[in-house]
Amino acid sequence: MCERKGSKGFEVLILGASGFIGSRLEAHLAGRGLCVKGTSSKSCNLLELDQVRKVFQHLEMGTRLVFLSTINKDVENSYRALLCNLEMVKNLGQSVPRDTLGGIIFMSSVDVYGPAPQVPITEKTMPVPTSFYAISKLTSEYLLKIPEVLDCPLTVLRLPGVYGQGDQGRSIVGKLINLMITKSHIPLFGGGKVLRDYVEVEDVCSIVESLINDPYDGLLNVATGTSLSILEIIETIAKEGNFSPKCERLPEQDGSVGDLVFDVSAFRSTFPKLKMKSLGEGVRLYLRSF
Repeated sequence: MCERKGSKGFEVLILGASGFIGSRLEAHLAGRGLCVKGTSSKSCNLLELDQVRKVFQHLEMGTRLVFLSTINKDVENSYRALLCNLEMVKNLGQSVPRDTLGGIIFMSSVDVYGPAPQVPITEKTMPVPTSFYAISKLTSEYLLKIPEVLDCPLTVLRLPGVYGQGDQGRSIVGKLINLMITKSHIPLFGGGKVLRDYVEVEDVCSIVESLINDPYDGLLNVATGTSLSILEIIETIAKEGNFSPKCERLPEQDGSVGDLVFDVSAFRSTFPKLKMKSLGEGVRLYLRSF
């Protein structure tokens, strides 16, 4: 039982609170005075139905659920991982009383659009998942939408790359910063022309906070709306950190890799007061941790 709750009197449960985004989100929400609880695979293995039922049998009415738990593609992108990710969602659906939750926020991925989507990408862009990880994310979205499973507002956030303090250099931005700090060569495939739109982690936390207080039923792509080439991203990091990067120009990798350019009209209309950080602003915050 939480001793303190948000002004609207509900609790927040984060599945996957030990990860990069989850740990930052738990601290962010607690700092806003919300009653927030976090689970990890150690405290509740979502692959074990009995453990899931023990956690969810005592949920308070109106609880907001943030679903971050996943086997990330960087850890394992396999058929086994796909089945495990779906098993987590299935166990959740079998364990939560339908009338308990006040809203679910499911963290999905823009990977569902495939490696070379037509741009600009909108919420109506047809998903073409080609990896085990992407298929698991899209299928999980569909499973959670079934009214017979969980009957409450469901927000699906399709995230691009998320970076920021605490990512341990695992994001693309973090990897580039670490390469520049160590003065290592940066592989630049195909001239670094491919476009990307990366999001700073505190902006993700602010988005989730807003959705917790005012649940939204639907799908949203999370992006700044400004796509930069990999070369421009390198140049921005170099400028903010006063680095002199050493780029090793390499031919394009095999396989079609397209740009990620988003039409963020739906996102901005949902969060009209939220100002997303530019890459330069995000990098400045990140560099403070070094």
